[in-house]
Amino acid sequence: MFKKFTFNLEKVLNLRSWNEETARLELGRAISALTAVEQSLARNDTERHAVHAADFGGNLVNAMQALDSYHKRLEDEKKRLLVKKADAEKTVAEASEKWHEAAAQKKALENLKDKRKAEYKKAALAAEDMEMDEIAQAGYSVKAASIRANSSGDNAG
Repeated sequence: MFKKFTFNLEKVLNLRSWNEETARLELGRAISALTAVEQSLARNDTERHAVHAADFGGNLVNAMQALDSYHKRLEDEKKRLLVKKADAEKTVAEASEKWHEAAAQKKALENLKDKRKAEYKKAALAAEDMEMDEIAQAGYSVKAASIRANSSGDNAG
């Protein structure tokens, strides 16, 4: 009776859904990278604490030089990891913003689709009601004409 509901912007909605999914995956990768850097920092801290507790035996001068060199390397690595962590946090923030924007764009289009679908259903129901009224009116008119024809035939006879 009525044609099926179609949303003219369905391809745009599909594209926005894909953009949202892509942005979500990028956010996941960024969070994963940040987590890896944080784990490296934790390992670095553990190693630095372990160096302080280490027992180097009898040769104290060589041990102190080795300890100092190792400690300096760990400090340099910590600085590098902190810079990497700041970059990763920035990447996470950017990816999160992109994901939220993509989700908002998709949601806006989904809301438009829902609104248009509701309008379509309302118009379809109104048209169906109008058809039913016309059918009922036609049936009533035929019945009324039949009654008039019968009553005028009774009056003639």
